[in-house]
Amino acid sequence: MRDPNDTKLSDPEGVGCTAENTSCALTTYASDIQFHEHVFAQLSEYTFGDSLEIEGQDVRILKPENVGYNISYVDHVYMPVAIGPKDNPYIGYSGSVQPLPEFQQALTQFLAPGSIGDGWPVYNLGGIDKLKLPGGYNIFAQRTGRLPDDPDIPVRKPGDTNPPVLTVLKCLKGECTDAEKDAEKTGLRHGVAVQRMQNLWGKCVSWPADEIADYIDNDPAICDADLTARLESVKAFFKKNHDSYVDLYNRGLCPDIKKPDDLVPFTFWQAIVHIYGWVPFNEGCGAGANPLAEASVPDWNHADIQAMYIHDLQYNHFKEAKDNPDLLFNPYVQLIHDSLHMNAYAFSVDDAVGFMSELGGGLNFVVGGSKGLENPKQFSYADGFTVAVGVDPDMLARPTVPIIKRYGVCVMGDRENCDDVEQDVNMPTNTLISGFRVGTVANYPIKVRFTDLDDNVYTFEVKRKFTECPVDMAFDTCNENNKDVVDKNKCAVVTGSGTLHAKSQQWCDGAVPNQAKDNKEQQLTKNFISFGVPANYLP
Repeated sequence: MRDPNDTKLSDPEGVGCTAENTSCALTTYASDIQFHEHVFAQLSEYTFGDSLEIEGQDVRILKPENVGYNISYVDHVYMPVAIGPKDNPYIGYSGSVQPLPEFQQALTQFLAPGSIGDGWPVYNLGGIDKLKLPGGYNIFAQRTGRLPDDPDIPVRKPGDTNPPVLTVLKCLKGECTDAEKDAEKTGLRHGVAVQRMQNLWGKCVSWPADEIADYIDNDPAICDADLTARLESVKAFFKKNHDSYVDLYNRGLCPDIKKPDDLVPFTFWQAIVHIYGWVPFNEGCGAGANPLAEASVPDWNHADIQAMYIHDLQYNHFKEAKDNPDLLFNPYVQLIHDSLHMNAYAFSVDDAVGFMSELGGGLNFVVGGSKGLENPKQFSYADGFTVAVGVDPDMLARPTVPIIKRYGVCVMGDRENCDDVEQDVNMPTNTLISGFRVGTVANYPIKVRFTDLDDNVYTFEVKRKFTECPVDMAFDTCNENNKDVVDKNKCAVVTGSGTLHAKSQQWCDGAVPNQAKDNKEQQLTKNFISFGVPANYLP
């Protein structure tokens, strides 16, 4: 179903589609609103390039050589989409290449009685063979939502002109009574899995009794002390943000709020809605008002509490909830990342496995399979590494002059030899980029080769995949574990005339395998092989 105000456009040049065992017709529309929730769709996003900040300049410049993309399962999950860059075979895909029947079967298993998703809501759409599930934010934000009238919407009470947005699988199968379909709070808008989440917040965190009476059940509370402390801290952080929201109104900075009663209150329900969306209280004040980044509470600033929210709460199926579903903060994250094995957004700040920005000449989107992707393996930071070449101070003064012309990778076990490594990726000719990513290869060992601007050719071998750094291990120890990743005896720099560069061994000896972890993305380790400046710039 399209919105009546959508504008049909001609298809963009260079964009098309192909299909197997079915038809494929591309249509392009422009719209100023999001598509309706009762539409079969899966959101994928891309940008027209990156921007580059130049030292000493106020205006950023466009860097169109990189393609930015992600598949968002934040709001819902419906079908398996995968995206990979064009003209860069060393970056694996994001998303899923599962066949459609297998993907839908995984959703059905998630909803099965006794599973971690038992009773998870589904969208009110046409059939149990086309399941669309809401994310951890939307199960709360859309709990009482209503749809426009549509005769194809399957679950509605007699005479209902605005059926519910969400229902449960029982109703979608036609097994609900009219009373159950009509219920708002006590009826079937959710089941066991969501009730566990409400109990976790309602019984393990302090709230006024009248705020939680409609949302918790009579089962005894099961609370883990460390988890409870983290939940209380997040609640306090959002309460501080709400205090700032009230202050904005009192200072006359919320033009759409006419009286105090129109302010969104800080209640149990509103708190968990905002927490699972990781969105500030700013209703009526403007989308950019009252950012979470400006809030802090004792022992927690925004960066630290967001890192804890991601690593220790959203991913707590690796921790205290591993064998106890009653303690699961968000089973939907486990569905997306573990059950469906997708590197995609499962919640709003899931950046560690969400947004990708890679060198490429375009993007390939596929549904239900890997055909059409240049690299049929899924992207993983743990499987690859970034080659980082040193930048001489003279180079910094020339931000539009490249360092590297082209590069390529040869998987040594796949060929009799890799003496002739095809450098099949061309680097941008107008931007200083001091390295490239070898994101996903079939296996190791591999040979890497690149050519610099002076036509020197660099070749080195990577013997094995990096050993991942455990969460509780210091990085200096991890780097020691990976110091032999590069075989420095099988490294050389050859001049454009084919002779060994005078400083070949000096450059090769400077190889340093290392790892890094971002404080905001503690579940993610990135690998690097760092070298000194290009051979012609060595002292």
